[in-house]
Amino acid sequence: MADHDASTKLGIEWMAENRRLREALDKARTQRDAMAAEERRAFDAGQFRGHVWDQRFDGLIDSPDVIVIEKPVAHGATRPQVVECAWVAGWLEGALAREGKAVCNLTRREVCKTLTDACSLPTEDRVRNDATAWAALVLLHGEGSDKKARTRKGEIVEPAGAIGGVTSHERAALAVAVAWAIREGVTCS
Repeated sequence: MADHDASTKLGIEWMAENRRLREALDKARTQRDAMAAEERRAFDAGQFRGHVWDQRFDGLIDSPDVIVIEKPVAHGATRPQVVECAWVAGWLEGALAREGKAVCNLTRREVCKTLTDACSLPTEDRVRNDATAWAALVLLHGEGSDKKARTRKGEIVEPAGAIGGVTSHERAALAVAVAWAIREGVTCS
């Protein structure tokens, strides 16, 4: 009789433990599904951690064949901003890849070397920072390509050059895109 009671007690304990395990697994699945749905909504809205999606670019995410990202590489002491940048870049690359997008990445060093080689620059004039990368882009796009649009009383008097409207971080993004295109042999007509 004691053996029967012991086995019954073990069976009841096992069933209770099994029920708790099933509940924990169900809870984990529910949390995983909720997180995936939240990630999907955040991605759809372009709301990446600490970033705001510019509504002018709605629809562009579906149009490119390839998305090129500058891959951050830490040199020397790593600052918290570099870690955050790497985290965002990795997350963004993974999210885009899960969407079925072709994602390529280039390091700053690869961008600089590609632009230097494309411009046939001597070693002392190589592309080494944002300013020299911009100079290389202007050289590649032709004289006057960096000319800003002139306006008078809100109307454009003289149009901008081919890359004249590109400012700030857009210049770095353009440098990465142009370097990728050069490396892949992509030409524009």
